[in-house]
Amino acid sequence: MKIADGEWVLLVFVGIIDICAVELRNWICLSGTWVLFDFARIKWNCSNEFHFGEREREAD
Repeated sequence: MKIADGEWVLLVFVGIIDICAVELRNWICLSGTWVLFDFARIKWNCSNEFHFGEREREAD
């Protein structure tokens, strides 16, 4: 299957972001509340809010 150059760039870019997001989140968990990157803190906060929302729905 032939993939266009633009699609390869997009796939690689998304893949790198996904990997970095997971690595950063793991690093944050290991490092406690100290966060080096604003991006990582925002990502972590969004994840916590999402999981908190899930728990609220399950309790209903």
